[in-house]
Amino acid sequence: MSRILMRLASAAAIAVACRSATAPEPCSGPIALSVVSGTQPSFAWSPGCGITMLTVEALRDDPALAGRVVWTFTMPQQTPAGPRIVYGRPPSGAVHSTQSEPLVVGQRYRVRVMYVPDGRDAALASGEVSFTWFPPD
Repeated sequence: MSRILMRLASAAAIAVACRSATAPEPCSGPIALSVVSGTQPSFAWSPGCGITMLTVEALRDDPALAGRVVWTFTMPQQTPAGPRIVYGRPPSGAVHSTQSEPLVVGQRYRVRVMYVPDGRDAALASGEVSFTWFPPD
């Protein structure tokens, strides 16, 4: 009997190790978000946790155009993404609500990340930051 329990414990430890290798722990509370320059910007956050939604929207001076979404995706609760995402390159398993549009040089954008458990209306964790897009020289 103890041999069976040892095998079950080993299997459980392997399952936990595999989950942590493929998906970060879900975020909870405030998320500190930053934008990292590159050919395409990337979005990084701390703590190094997983999110279920990422949205990038254009910010405009004209109120009629403000909030136009240029990229968004969601992830299943069981496989949250992060803690770094490159613009336009969704993680495996992502469901697109809006395919990525090319970013416009000098345009202001806002990126938001959230962790929203399945079946809930409210986020357990969120963060946002605005940035102006300029590609590297």
